[in-house]
Amino acid sequence: MKKRRFRRLALSRSPLALLRIGIALGIFLGMSLYGLDALPALAPSLPEGQSAPLRVIALDVGQADATLVLTETHTMLIDCGDRGSEGVMEDYLRQYGVSRIDSLVITHPHSDHIGTAPYLLSHYPVGEVLMPAIPDALLPTTDLFFSFLEALERSEATPRTAAVGDRLELGAAVARVIGPAQEFDDLNNISLCMMISLGEAVFLLTGDAESAAERALVESGQPLGCDVLFVGHHGSRTSTSAAFLAAASPRVAVISLGADNRYGHPHPEVLRRLTDARIELYRTDLDGSIHIATDGRSIEITTQNRTFALAA
Repeated sequence: MKKRRFRRLALSRSPLALLRIGIALGIFLGMSLYGLDALPALAPSLPEGQSAPLRVIALDVGQADATLVLTETHTMLIDCGDRGSEGVMEDYLRQYGVSRIDSLVITHPHSDHIGTAPYLLSHYPVGEVLMPAIPDALLPTTDLFFSFLEALERSEATPRTAAVGDRLELGAAVARVIGPAQEFDDLNNISLCMMISLGEAVFLLTGDAESAAERALVESGQPLGCDVLFVGHHGSRTSTSAAFLAAASPRVAVISLGADNRYGHPHPEVLRRLTDARIELYRTDLDGSIHIATDGRSIEITTQNRTFALAA
């Protein structure tokens, strides 16, 4: 049995605001589940986490990506796991009380990001589907992508091509599209990159953007500073370059990946960069789903194994 720990850090970038007030909050029940055949038992441990005006949840969907963004008025799903995880996604949506997806964001059309989209579009009301502009030469020809297009056409969802500068109002929170910051000739680098913010709390998500796309973001001059970075490309060495990490300067990093995956993610170089920068790391292969709640002044992080808080 593992005890949960509790930590508080200032959202202010000032080092003087860093404060630890750790206390044990309880005992973790059960063992982490990393496969796609069962739903990890995750629930926020503190009442304020359950009713926070912004919740960003990295869902444990194995070697894939799916991030659920919940506000008081809006449900956004950024990527949706690989094919075969439809039951897991449905269980998560039921767990979090989701009956409608207002915005389904597909960062790029690789199967581990778009896998359950045909199912979701066929079984849930979806308000809009956002994707990057995909050059004709990069359009997938897979059965999965055609199934996605067919499901999108049958649904009542509005397809949208997202562009840098687009803003999505998520109740009190805002999501801004910041990338791709230039044109690229591969699908990973055309990943939609988004910053989600509420008050002083900022989350940065980059899909599978690799170092070239990260460099373009840095060179674009856009502010990249964030509290929580969702590490690109499942912790691959192709992403999370030193210059990009310095520009983002997160307090916390989250990696979505599967246990013992065949790619060797996360790569040691990325882990070393995160450790050297003293960034608190959470991983879905070790921690299960990662629930992050904020009121814009403080951030609470709850996983299957532990609870932390970043607070003013």
